Amino acid sequence: MDITVYNIDFQVIYILDTYESLLWTDRYFKEGEFEIYTPISEDIVNNLKPDYYLSISESEHMMIIEDLTIETNVETGNYIKIVG
Repeated sequence: MDITVYNIDFQVIYILDTYESLLWTDRYFKEGEFEIYTPISEDIVNNLKPDYYLSISESEHMMIIEDLTIETNVETGNYIKIVG
């Protein structure tokens, strides 16, 4: 499942197609939430920023990136957790 990334002007700027895990929760009466966990790369750092929007084809809702956290592990390497 591809994740489409939009800037604050709703222009498509990136397609995220490789990640370790994706949690995407749609809700009817209040805002949903998501979490993406993926190895860090220059493309991700350059194209995913707070206040950017995400969408997936399986959902009719867009999500807003609220926070990005870099996690380092000696055994698995550097990962980034993106939530909103």
